[in-house]
Amino acid sequence: TTKKKNPKTTTMSTDPATINPEAAVAQAAEVVDEPEVSRTVTLGTAPNSRSFVNQNQAKYCYTQFLAFSRCVDDNDGDEEAEACQQYKKVVNSICPDKWKNDWLEQKAEGT
Repeated sequence: TTKKKNPKTTTMSTDPATINPEAAVAQAAEVVDEPEVSRTVTLGTAPNSRSFVNQNQAKYCYTQFLAFSRCVDDNDGDEEAEACQQYKKVVNSICPDKWKNDWLEQKAEGT
Protein backbone atom coordinates (compact mmCIF):
# COMPACT_ATOMS: atom_id res chain seq x y z
CA THR A 1 0.00 0.00 0.00
CA THR A 2 1.16 3.53 -0.81
CA LYS A 3 0.50 6.34 1.59
CA LYS A 4 -0.21 9.80 0.24
CA LYS A 5 0.90 12.63 2.43
CA ASN A 6 -1.54 15.54 2.66
CA PRO A 7 0.14 18.80 3.75
CA LYS A 8 -2.63 19.48 6.25
CA THR A 9 -2.99 16.01 7.76
CA THR A 10 -0.66 13.12 8.34
CA THR A 11 -1.91 9.56 8.12
CA MET A 12 -0.35 6.90 10.27
CA SER A 13 -0.91 3.22 10.17
CA THR A 14 -2.63 1.66 13.14
CA ASP A 15 -1.43 -1.82 12.27
CA PRO A 16 0.78 -2.97 15.19
CA ALA A 17 3.18 -4.67 12.78
CA THR A 18 3.96 -1.41 10.93
CA ILE A 19 4.00 1.10 13.79
CA ASN A 20 7.38 2.76 14.21
CA PRO A 21 7.51 4.78 17.45
CA GLU A 22 10.45 6.89 16.28
CA ALA A 23 8.63 7.84 13.08
CA ALA A 24 5.53 8.75 15.10
CA VAL A 25 7.59 11.04 17.35
CA ALA A 26 9.23 12.65 14.31
CA GLN A 27 5.86 13.26 12.67
CA ALA A 28 4.49 14.75 15.88
CA ALA A 29 7.51 17.07 16.10
CA GLU A 30 6.71 18.39 12.59
CA VAL A 31 3.46 19.88 13.82
CA VAL A 32 3.98 23.56 14.52
CA ASP A 33 1.74 25.23 17.06
CA GLU A 34 0.39 28.54 15.85
CA PRO A 35 0.20 31.28 18.47
CA GLU A 36 -3.25 31.97 19.78
CA VAL A 37 -4.78 35.28 18.82
CA SER A 38 -6.56 36.91 21.70
CA ARG A 39 -9.08 39.68 21.21
CA THR A 40 -10.88 41.73 23.78
CA VAL A 41 -14.52 42.30 22.97
CA THR A 42 -16.68 44.54 25.11
CA LEU A 43 -20.37 43.80 24.89
CA GLY A 44 -22.92 46.33 25.96
CA THR A 45 -26.46 47.41 25.44
CA ALA A 46 -28.54 50.54 25.71
CA PRO A 47 -28.72 52.09 29.16
CA ASN A 48 -32.02 51.96 31.00
CA SER A 49 -34.24 54.98 30.62
CA ARG A 50 -36.64 56.07 33.36
CA SER A 51 -38.90 57.44 30.64
CA PHE A 52 -39.44 53.94 29.23
CA VAL A 53 -39.82 51.54 32.14
CA ASN A 54 -42.02 48.98 30.40
CA GLN A 55 -40.67 45.87 28.72
CA ASN A 56 -41.83 47.11 25.33
CA GLN A 57 -38.93 49.24 24.14
CA ALA A 58 -40.44 50.19 20.75
CA LYS A 59 -41.09 53.82 21.69
CA TYR A 60 -37.59 54.15 23.20
CA CYS A 61 -36.14 52.68 20.01
CA TYR A 62 -38.08 55.12 17.84
CA THR A 63 -37.22 58.21 19.90
CA GLN A 64 -33.52 57.26 19.89
CA PHE A 65 -33.65 56.68 16.12
CA LEU A 66 -35.17 60.14 15.68
CA ALA A 67 -32.49 61.67 17.92
CA PHE A 68 -29.78 59.86 15.95
CA SER A 69 -31.30 60.99 12.65
CA ARG A 70 -31.44 64.61 13.83
CA CYS A 71 -27.87 64.42 15.07
CA VAL A 72 -26.69 63.10 11.70
CA ASP A 73 -28.57 65.89 9.91
CA ASP A 74 -27.01 68.48 12.25
CA ASN A 75 -23.55 67.09 11.45
CA ASP A 76 -23.90 67.35 7.65
CA GLY A 77 -24.83 63.67 7.20
CA ASP A 78 -21.83 62.33 9.13
CA GLU A 79 -23.05 59.20 10.94
CA GLU A 80 -19.62 58.76 12.54
CA ALA A 81 -19.68 62.17 14.25
CA GLU A 82 -18.66 61.87 17.88
CA ALA A 83 -21.85 63.61 19.05
CA CYS A 84 -23.96 60.89 17.37
CA GLN A 85 -22.09 57.83 18.64
CA GLN A 86 -24.20 57.29 21.78
CA TYR A 87 -27.43 57.47 19.78
CA LYS A 88 -25.98 55.09 17.20
CA LYS A 89 -25.04 52.55 19.91
CA VAL A 90 -28.50 52.68 21.45
CA VAL A 91 -30.26 52.37 18.09
CA ASN A 92 -28.06 49.46 16.99
CA SER A 93 -28.56 47.79 20.36
CA ILE A 94 -32.33 47.93 20.80
CA CYS A 95 -33.87 48.52 17.36
CA PRO A 96 -34.53 45.59 15.02
CA ASP A 97 -32.68 45.88 11.70
CA LYS A 98 -35.97 45.70 9.79
CA TRP A 99 -37.29 48.80 11.54
CA LYS A 100 -34.06 50.75 11.02
CA ASN A 101 -33.99 49.84 7.32
CA ASP A 102 -37.66 50.75 6.87
CA TRP A 103 -37.19 54.10 8.61
CA LEU A 104 -34.08 54.91 6.54
CA GLU A 105 -35.99 54.08 3.34
CA GLN A 106 -38.90 56.29 4.44
CA LYS A 107 -36.50 59.10 5.28
CA ALA A 108 -34.83 58.79 1.85
CA GLU A 109 -38.24 58.90 0.14
CA GLY A 110 -39.27 61.90 2.24
CA THR A 111 -42.32 60.18 3.72
